[in-house]
Amino acid sequence: MPDECIHGLEAGLCDLCYPKAKPEVAPVATTTRTTTRRRTPAVPRTAGVGTPDHKVGEQRLYHVTHISNLAGIIEAGSIVAPATPALDASSPENRDARRNITLEGATVADYVPFFLSPNSTIWSQIRAGADDPRLSREVRDLPPAEFVILVSTVKVATALESAISVSDGDPSSIYTRFGTTPETNDRTLRKLRADDALLLEGELLIRDAFPFDQIALIGVANDRARDAVREILQTAMHEPKVAVYPPWFARA
Repeated sequence: MPDECIHGLEAGLCDLCYPKAKPEVAPVATTTRTTTRRRTPAVPRTAGVGTPDHKVGEQRLYHVTHISNLAGIIEAGSIVAPATPALDASSPENRDARRNITLEGATVADYVPFFLSPNSTIWSQIRAGADDPRLSREVRDLPPAEFVILVSTVKVATALESAISVSDGDPSSIYTRFGTTPETNDRTLRKLRADDALLLEGELLIRDAFPFDQIALIGVANDRARDAVREILQTAMHEPKVAVYPPWFARA
């Protein structure tokens, strides 16, 4: 069995090559009864509640950036939080909002952001070319294929000595809550993983910088982008796997 699929992803992780099987619905036996029917109010349930989640460490982390920023990341050896990228996806207002929210003696702007899903809300807004106030005007007209997605895992992030925080929503919002200890971060991650909608909003934040050599995979939209990334990586001490995976870059 090959270690990876034709898109460069690990076996079993590609939704195209390894589509998830639809759950089988067991047939329900029906009988005729003459009893009085009573309507019982439905109780809303959240997926995963009460079920142990043993895969938090394997949760993938996604840092989206424009391909023009990749050379600077490689030169610095890290994704650096305070750095001004060649092309900034965040609007000045969004950066100001993150600077105004304090977090463990710093601000949210002092942390490197990672999404918890390749379909996160902000990335979906970029792919849609939406007029989102959190996005800079420069990125609204750019095709998704000009971006790359740097991928790591929670297990790798928590092994670093950097401070980590997990948000249960958009970190620029005053209503968002943050985990700041291993226990609260783990609890917040489990909460987000149990709810598909919440997972699109939360972020994992890493103080100051995230080492580039801890990036395991770079996702790209097409062969042209893959070739461009591989050319940039020629000067890098660390060369992550480069995988073409169009679904991550489809117009939202």
